[in-house]
Amino acid sequence: MKRILTILIILFFSQNALNAINNPFLLINKDL
Repeated sequence: MKRILTILIILFFSQNALNAINNPFLLINKDL
């Protein structure tokens, strides 16, 4: 179970990193 949870967390953060790289303007607009 812990192994599955860590994999899900890694995938979640990796998707957020890709979104931050691909859509920087969207993230800036969300902050504003």
